Amino acid sequence: VNLSGADLSGVDLRDARLYHADLQRANLSGADLKGADLRNHANLEDANLNGADLTDANLAGANLTGADLTDAILADANLNGVVGCDRTKRLPGC
Repeated sequence: VNLSGADLSGVDLRDARLYHADLQRANLSGADLKGADLRNHANLEDANLNGADLTDANLAGANLTGADLTDAILADANLNGVVGCDRTKRLPGC
């Protein structure tokens, strides 16, 4: 799925299956991504996830290089193997 640059701010994406999705530069600010599956190299490079709810989301292996996670909720999110952790804004544990 190519959603590069899409404006998905405030969208309800609970339990969405977005593995391998291209969300580069997408605006996901305030989006509800609870339980979303973004594993297997989903590309969130430079995405705006400011205030997004990623509770229980699976981000294993996702590319978060340059993503803005300011005020994002990451409770129980799977962050195993996340790429670009050192160049991500506001990702706890980096």
